[in-house]
Amino acid sequence: MDKLFEGLDEDSNLSVREMKSRFLAYDVEKKLKEDEVQSQMAQMTAMLKNLTSGTASGTSVPPKGFHQVNHDYPKNTSPMPLINHSGNVPHFDGTHFPFWKSSMESHIRSCSVELWEIIVDGYRKPQDPIRLTSTEFYNRQLNASARDKIRSGINRKLLDQVNDIDSAKELWDRIVVLQEGTDLIQSALYESAKTEATMFMIRQGESVADAYGRLGALRVKVKGLGCEKYNDGFEMNEAFIKSKVIAMIAVKQKDTNLALNLQIITKSADLNADDLVSYVAANENMAKTGERLMAMNRVDEASHNLALKARADYEREEDYEIEEDEEMTSTSDIATDFAFFAKKYKTKLPIFFNEKKKKRTSPSTTDAAPSLATATRRFSTLDNAASHQAEHRGDLMEPTNVKFYQLGNGGDLIFERDLDALSDFLGRPHPEFHGVEVNDQQGGELQWVITADLRGKMEPPTSERILFSFRESNWLDGLARALQEALARLCGQNEAAIQGERFAHLARRDSDGEPMGLPFHPELRHHVDHLDFMLFQTQKELDNSRAYANQTHMALAHHADAIKLLAKDRKSLRLQRAKKDATIERLRARIASLEATVKGQEDQLNEMDEDGEDIQGGEAFLSDDEDFEEDEFTDEEDYEFLEDREDEIIPINVDENDKE
Repeated sequence: MDKLFEGLDEDSNLSVREMKSRFLAYDVEKKLKEDEVQSQMAQMTAMLKNLTSGTASGTSVPPKGFHQVNHDYPKNTSPMPLINHSGNVPHFDGTHFPFWKSSMESHIRSCSVELWEIIVDGYRKPQDPIRLTSTEFYNRQLNASARDKIRSGINRKLLDQVNDIDSAKELWDRIVVLQEGTDLIQSALYESAKTEATMFMIRQGESVADAYGRLGALRVKVKGLGCEKYNDGFEMNEAFIKSKVIAMIAVKQKDTNLALNLQIITKSADLNADDLVSYVAANENMAKTGERLMAMNRVDEASHNLALKARADYEREEDYEIEEDEEMTSTSDIATDFAFFAKKYKTKLPIFFNEKKKKRTSPSTTDAAPSLATATRRFSTLDNAASHQAEHRGDLMEPTNVKFYQLGNGGDLIFERDLDALSDFLGRPHPEFHGVEVNDQQGGELQWVITADLRGKMEPPTSERILFSFRESNWLDGLARALQEALARLCGQNEAAIQGERFAHLARRDSDGEPMGLPFHPELRHHVDHLDFMLFQTQKELDNSRAYANQTHMALAHHADAIKLLAKDRKSLRLQRAKKDATIERLRARIASLEATVKGQEDQLNEMDEDGEDIQGGEAFLSDDEDFEEDEFTDEEDYEFLEDREDEIIPINVDENDKE
């Protein structure tokens, strides 16, 4: 527009042609500028469309005018989380899968919580892999990182079975199924753990703290099996743990009143299961410390009293055997003290003093008891025995029958040939099995303790020894179970050595007797593993049921003994009551007799009163009359009474009126 009027003033005259040319040039320039602006607008519109899909609100940009562009820019709503380095990934060697599972979860959570969430929730593949949102981009990276950590923590055999899985969630779930089984097996595991928790009780010879540790491990096991997904109302909460701890205290301390008091205290005060166990542990420590101090005081007092007694005997006999006493040294004095100590405790602990009693006639070294070294050694043994005698008194088991069985003698028991052949193949000695029948549980059925001893190979390369034991109702059943479990454990220990042999696909267990997750059989698939797993669970449930039955039998036996004592006390009380009743009857009869006697005497007195004469109403005087002596005797009688005492006669004036 400025060029159109350039050079024009008031006096200038332009022709029409010049004016047209100027207007045409202006129109062309204007058209070029408009085309340039339109092209720039088209480019900006395309760019804004691409940005509109990533905005938070998703609003479109108006195509006209830069002043109408919405200032709602894209936001980074899901930033990439920071993945911490928490050391090496826990490695799974094929055993103790629950422990590795919990360790792996803890490790991944420590690296990043979002990393574990992508394993639990899963990763969804984007619909448009080319145009990823920030959330999809970060989730893809988290899935790759989680998958890499899981793959780094498993062994080669397990990795070969899950190598084609891309999703971290699917990879984790597949590993859990391969190791813990399907939902059916997990349900069976949960039911078994729930039964074990319901029938949980302290074992014989186990402390409350150790039993509480087993209960805590069982709680973690039940929680790891996913108790919340079954929704059957069973939960090992704080109240359940408290009830089990109180029951353990009642059995261990043999004091139901203590358990009842603790139950009342837990309801009134804010005490948890840890406080109860700590209370019992502190109580036991204080009791043991007190018993130890009392034992030490008794030993010191006994030795001091024995020394005084020996010294007194020595002084009494000194007058008779002076020469022999002069030859005794300080060593013989100490030996004498220990001799009297042994003499006192010989009847209480005969296991340490087996000598016959000898009468001591003199304090000489010839008839004194053992030497100083022997007496000192016995004193040390006695001190240790005194501190542990009460503790071990209830744990002694008297064997009533002993059995022994060794393979390699041509026997034909179940699993015997396979176990013997496998032992020969591995170059191990023939397995040995011991059985001891004990009577330590009144009324119990598990009276046989079966021990399996699979000694290792002595020549290099050596192998580890397998030793385990359990309880069974009889010798033959226990031997059959020991053969089966020994074969399974031996196969599990030598997994690499039996590859390609006929023992390769036998049901195997680790050194602790737990089923192992191994490659399935080419024809039977997982059927053998499932059968071995079900056998293991059945044996475990049977052991728990038998242990519970034994505890019930023992409790019934204690109740029967208590009932017998109560019946005896009742009989004694009845006899005492009968005696008291008889005594009361005799006393009542005596009282009735006395009452009859008293009544008879009262009647007799009443009759005598009625038949008697009132002499007090006449002129006679009673003996209690004050004027009796004065009126009764006359003057002459008074003089006669005093005739021998003339010097003491006191004249009495008697009036005539008084005489009348």
